[in-house]
Amino acid sequence: MKKAALILDVPVAIPCLSESRLERMDLNVVLRIARHLREDADLGITRLAIVCRMKHTTCKNYLNCMETLGWITHDRCIRLTPEGYRILK
Repeated sequence: MKKAALILDVPVAIPCLSESRLERMDLNVVLRIARHLREDADLGITRLAIVCRMKHTTCKNYLNCMETLGWITHDRCIRLTPEGYRILK
């Protein structure tokens, strides 16, 4: 039992190819971003970084990966796609 608990405490990460380099995304951070976007769809990068308690560049990297995966659209405001809403379920 303790070994299983230790395994579950390890952050789950998925690989994402962004601008010719391999980055790792923490799914807990992705879910935090998605939850904030579900609550307020009219957020820009700076405001989203503030409410998610992240650095601007870190938030931007996560958003680039999420856009590559088709989970968000990014015009002036960032919005979840139907695929993005599915990751919240």
